[in-house]
Amino acid sequence: MNTKKIICWGDSITVGMSMKSNQTYPSVLGRLLGDEYTVINAGGGGETAQTIASRQGAYKVYTSRDIVFEARESVVDISADNYKTAFCLEDGTLLNVSTHPNPFAPYEFESDLVYIDNEEYFLPKNGKFSALKRNRTDCKTVIKKGSEVAFLSALEQQKGSFCEIFYIGTNGRVYGVPKQENIDFLINENEKMIQRHGNDCWLVVIPYWDGYYSRAFVDAFGERAVDFRKELLKSGFSEEGLFPTKDDIIKMGEGLIPPSFRLNNNPNEIHLNKYGYSFLAKMLYERGKTLGFW
Repeated sequence: MNTKKIICWGDSITVGMSMKSNQTYPSVLGRLLGDEYTVINAGGGGETAQTIASRQGAYKVYTSRDIVFEARESVVDISADNYKTAFCLEDGTLLNVSTHPNPFAPYEFESDLVYIDNEEYFLPKNGKFSALKRNRTDCKTVIKKGSEVAFLSALEQQKGSFCEIFYIGTNGRVYGVPKQENIDFLINENEKMIQRHGNDCWLVVIPYWDGYYSRAFVDAFGERAVDFRKELLKSGFSEEGLFPTKDDIIKMGEGLIPPSFRLNNNPNEIHLNKYGYSFLAKMLYERGKTLGFW
């Protein structure tokens, strides 16, 4: 049976850190949509907006330096400063490809498999440092600086997807009220991913930084911009059958995501719990339904 493919691009919030496989928002969305759709969790823990956009195929990626495999050497460290790697954009911006596996993603949408100079390489998910692995070890190999890197996820996406959901900007975010340049940058990254997607079936989730700035996203993306925080504060408790605690009421008064929807009920935790992900999935489902996507 051919199904319509929906790809959820993002970071660890999309992955669903510490959640069971049936509690992530892509998983809940898949159940709401039914058997006619396949929802793919394409999250990469710790990745910035530009890295996610690169995996999606919105940017071309290159090696920032020579990468050398000596004879009989199968793995080399490609780490750079501040969690970056030896992969970069055309302007030299280094990328921080996730070192953590996404347990809920099908293999072909993990970022472990890349092609460089038409040769197959892997990015081992060791949770510690960025590494590049090759299959052959019988000779020395030098990957020259400036070699183009193709992520398998981008190659797979070229086969087409029905709808894409973009939730980027958590990593590299600002605390408090974001500056206009931060907002403009993130809107631009979303626009690049939308252009790469190539059709009108897409949604953008507005990140829940502190402070209010959602108007800029709504101006840019219209009804396709999903203001998770606004809707959660309005109807999250009733929708999920919860009652607000004293701490919830305090945080809601500050316009913030209440602890009852955050991982471990921690008011300082950026990740959501099963109730937060459930509400996010329902929001996306209802918005897509309103727009006639499904």
